[in-house]
Amino acid sequence: MTETPACTVTLVVVDDHPVVRDGLRGMFTAAPGFEVLGEAADGVDALAVVGELDPDVVLMDLRMPGGGGVAAIAELTRRGARSKVLVLTTYDTDSDTLPAIEAGATGHLLKDAPREELFAAVRAAADGRSVLISEATVKTHLTHVFAELGAKDRAAAVAVGYDRGILG
Repeated sequence: MTETPACTVTLVVVDDHPVVRDGLRGMFTAAPGFEVLGEAADGVDALAVVGELDPDVVLMDLRMPGGGGVAAIAELTRRGARSKVLVLTTYDTDSDTLPAIEAGATGHLLKDAPREELFAAVRAAADGRSVLISEATVKTHLTHVFAELGAKDRAAAVAVGYDRGILG
């Protein structure tokens, strides 16, 4: 038996592909504890829809013609929007996700994430918790850290950290 969550998380879905919006709407509508208030096809429309509907969470694609996600996230942040933005993207690269996080997104998730992971991420975002690190993202960040420190693995990175006084 599935427990019904105590509070309903409200959402706005922003993606330029109608089939993606429809799929997400259907998934969240069928799940207990979620309500999709509206949707938008680009970042410009997202600003108007989020401003009008004030959802708990905005599921935001990044690459959209007619107004990208990063610019919309930055504008929502500038406006002091209450909504938390969770980036839902096909791309798992720093060049895509870091600007979104820097603009004010709570986190990101890949579009191929399992349904339960998506639901958990939306709940976490609504609660103000960060949603960031897939295994691939962790490996990418570790590779960058190792290169920066001149270390070949985690143990060597820790040793370099102690040697340089980075770690206490």
